Parts: sequence; C-alpha cells; structure tokens
Amino acid sequence: WINQQPEASTEVSLPAPDSFRTAVRRALFGTQSAQLKAMSPLTHAATVTAPVLLIHGAKDQIVPSTHSLRMRNALQKAGATVSHLELPSEGHANWRPNTSTRVFREIEMFLNEHIYNYAVRTGEPTVVPEK
Repeated sequence: WINQQPEASTEVSLPAPDSFRTAVRRALFGTQSAQLKAMSPLTHAATVTAPVLLIHGAKDQIVPSTHSLRMRNALQKAGATVSHLELPSEGHANWRPNTSTRVFREIEMFLNEHIYNYAVRTGEPTVVPEK
C-alpha cells in the first residue's frame, strides 16, 4: 500500500463566490454575532456628528452596495448630514478615469460645503505686487 499512487482527478473544487466571501469575513471578523454587531458602523450611526460622504460602486463584489445604502439610511434616520454617491458601472476599486474625476469633484464639493465652508467669488482679478 506504500507504493500505491492516489487516483488522479481532473476535477477541481472551488468554493462558490458567496461561500468564499463568507469564509473570508469569518476569518477576518469572527463569527460571534454580538461582537460583529458591536463592530458594525450601523450600530454607531446615532453617534455620528460630522457630515459623512459615502461613495460606493454598484458592481462592488467585495462589499455589497446595500451596505452603504443601509448606512446612509441609518445616518439619515439619526439626523446626520449624509451624502451618498453610487457609481453604477464601478466595482470596489480601479475605477475608470472619468469616474475618478467625478469622485474627486464630489469630494471637493463635499469638503467645501461641510468642512472648509468657503465659496469661490468671482470678480475683478487682483494682482499681488512683487516684493
């Protein structure tokens, strides 16, 4: 029996994508539901006081887009200021250049409105004299 070779198999068994994602989540975050709930941002939505910008690719295969929608709804219910941008043709990362441009524009508008609180005024240009 020592010299016997195992039977060769041409079949490869891979986990289904959902079970793989579940296995990764379990490995990273554990399986204790009370602990997971305590770590969930949804649990803490009512404590958020700063404005929040959520950006999510609708085709994200790592984090379902329903997560950002649920967070948006929880923040709104708690009375927080929240902006939500869903990118219909994008996944989790490596967005197209035009999408990245749009995202940066949205971030800039969000920061200007909620953080920096300034407006660009137009008018006569001024020249700063050289020293």
